[in-house]
Amino acid sequence: YYFGGKAILSGVRTIEKKKKIDVLEMEESFGWHYFLQKRVDFPVVMRLHGPYYINGPLSGEKLDALDYRRIKREEGAFRATRYVNAPSNWVLEEPQKTYGIKWPFQMAFFNPIDPLPAEQCWSPSSYRPKQLLFVGRFDKLKGGDLVIEAFAKVLESDPDVTLVFAGPDKGVDLASGKRAFIQEAIEACLPKANVGRVQYIGLADADTIKSLRKQSHITLMASRSETLGYAVLESLAAAAPIVAPYVAGVCETFEDNVSGVFFEGGNSDDMAKKILVLLSDTKKVEMLSLAAYQRCQDVFSPTRIADEAIVFYREVMRDYAKN
Repeated sequence: YYFGGKAILSGVRTIEKKKKIDVLEMEESFGWHYFLQKRVDFPVVMRLHGPYYINGPLSGEKLDALDYRRIKREEGAFRATRYVNAPSNWVLEEPQKTYGIKWPFQMAFFNPIDPLPAEQCWSPSSYRPKQLLFVGRFDKLKGGDLVIEAFAKVLESDPDVTLVFAGPDKGVDLASGKRAFIQEAIEACLPKANVGRVQYIGLADADTIKSLRKQSHITLMASRSETLGYAVLESLAAAAPIVAPYVAGVCETFEDNVSGVFFEGGNSDDMAKKILVLLSDTKKVEMLSLAAYQRCQDVFSPTRIADEAIVFYREVMRDYAKN
């Protein structure tokens, strides 16, 4: 905590030698916000990215004493801060409910993203029918295990579907205490004859992911919690039809059955059901694609979000000057 805080402060002092700082924004991680605000004479804004008391238990790793100390330090920063913004209303409200606090200056404005050029986007002529795509880690938080479970259920109704899984394999802890990795999950959930219908490509670069989104019938997202969920935003930006969980900040990313389709978070049965409906409805996936791209332009425009952010920062600076 102290070494990290001092390193950040050293960086701030270096910047101050060249340019006056009007306002500094930093995430809540490790409670470093509290360390810094006590040592500078300008406002420090906290932007929530996923408090560890939420994401830590969902990481799939057993929390230790250092993790609990981190959670406590982040709580201290939450209680001491005056200025907070966040990428979703959900994550802005959650710590205030949990700790019984109220931040005087707060605002939610989305993370921004530019829509891709039309030639890089999903289209009715670009995708391979019945190819599903999941981009994310195989772990508990990102829900890679749910994707494999749902895919097995999809295959029971339609044996021609394939799944491309892109992301690192972190493993998932089972109730037995054993840690299962993706190949074990595939072999456990799928009949031997269908194991080859999952293509696990591991980590992939941005260009590969863009191509896969364009080529896949439906893109999947399965996180058990997300501050907002860039995996969804990137799908909207690519006009890719998306199936995602109705959880946490993901709920705010699109309108259900208009610019995407939600399933019940953590429910692989419902996820499979929603996938099968879309695989059989060509008109609906095309409608979702058009609406997703439009939502990206209307709601997640960097220009629009920058304007919202500037309003907030100016209010913060005025308040700090008065106090």
